[in-house]
Amino acid sequence: MFNFRPQAALIKEGKNRILWNFSDQYDAVALACIGKKDREVDEIEQRHAQKEAVRIAAAGGCRALWEGGSKSFKTLEVDVMEDPEAAAEAVHLALWSFDTLKQSKVPMPEISPLSRFVGVLRKSFQRMKSLSFFVYSEDAGSWNRGKITAECQNFARYLSEMPANLMTPTVVAKEAKAVLEPLGVTVNAHDHAWAKAEKMGSFLSVATGSSQPPVFLEMIYQKGNAKDAPIVLVGKGITFDSGGISLKTPSSSMMWMRGDMGGGAAVIGAMRAIAALKLNVNVVALVPLAENMIGGSATKVMDVVVAKNGKSIEVGNTDAEGRLVLADALTYAGKFSPKVIVDVATLTGAIRTALGPAASGVFTAHTKEWKAMKRASIETGDRVWRMPLWDYHRSAVVDGHLADVSNVGNHEGNGGACIAAAFLKEFVPKGVPWMHMDIAAASRASTPSDPPYYVKGFTGRPVRTLLRFVMDHD
Repeated sequence: MFNFRPQAALIKEGKNRILWNFSDQYDAVALACIGKKDREVDEIEQRHAQKEAVRIAAAGGCRALWEGGSKSFKTLEVDVMEDPEAAAEAVHLALWSFDTLKQSKVPMPEISPLSRFVGVLRKSFQRMKSLSFFVYSEDAGSWNRGKITAECQNFARYLSEMPANLMTPTVVAKEAKAVLEPLGVTVNAHDHAWAKAEKMGSFLSVATGSSQPPVFLEMIYQKGNAKDAPIVLVGKGITFDSGGISLKTPSSSMMWMRGDMGGGAAVIGAMRAIAALKLNVNVVALVPLAENMIGGSATKVMDVVVAKNGKSIEVGNTDAEGRLVLADALTYAGKFSPKVIVDVATLTGAIRTALGPAASGVFTAHTKEWKAMKRASIETGDRVWRMPLWDYHRSAVVDGHLADVSNVGNHEGNGGACIAAAFLKEFVPKGVPWMHMDIAAASRASTPSDPPYYVKGFTGRPVRTLLRFVMDHD
């Protein structure tokens, strides 16, 4: 695939065209137009315009070749367009597909950066000799970093896409161990007895209706200065969400609930990238894993449970279970005396209404950390948007009718994403900077407006943004 700049705009920006039997060297060539050169950050769109143009061109061109060639090519070479990392990210994300459970599997082609173009144009294309191909030298380090990052995001997509009967809490823990321990990450899969001893009544209450045992997954990566406090990442790990007694209706709304562990999957993917890139940092990742099911022992509406920090919680809606498992994980994070805690969760439908899949909603009272996350998202193109976290929303969840706090509040369904964040704040260790990322919409590609490096299904977002945040954090 080539980036090109002909004298006339034969192809519009972001579009591509395939030339078949183009030269003796290549059976097919995709021409992709990236538009203007050397663009910077677009403050309105809140992303790096040049990097995103490279991603869109690389992904669109490679997908056109791959699909146009009936997915038969064994190799694809990509013009890196002066940004090997962005190009590598895009093509490895764009050509990934979930076919684990299908009899017929199509292996991804071998993808490599193109460092030069040589070859003789076939006679039928002699008239096109006036076109200039801008092919740049390879930066192996940047290309490999982009490739590794995309592969780790694809691993998060795999975890999310697997059916819930095959990706139970126990299986997620095994998958995490298999990929992380060889990279030097300590992985502890804590069982029900351990969580009970830790007084995680909020977390365990969600799992009571399921025959699948809960797992509290703890991952520790220590390659930074021993004196440096770690960054703690917390991911919601609900491997299937029926809504519990507050059953989801209509039933079609459960179609995507195997991916309700998208936050946990993203955190595991980010840890894999951090370790694979051998970053000199200290990071802890926590993923409380459980199913939210209906059963004779399931939590009932207006039951009261006690969280690890001692606060009692009235469960006004069992379908607001993500915040219950995160509550105990956030409290447990304080054990590590972290420099910052970031939790990631497919938490509310309200954030989908507010932002759609264009961005993840970020809630925090710490502007420094928000600015760092925003900078990271601008570089990755995986956007975030700051949402309010006010006392107004806290007033909806504190001083419940039966308990210290309510998991749904009393604002009659209004401001749901903000109320969920306000609930979580009640369990954050005092004095620790904290950010909550609601990725309920961003975790899935479902609209024509989604960039071409995502196909329909789970996206694995925000793996790359979490990685960049950790890399750049001071």
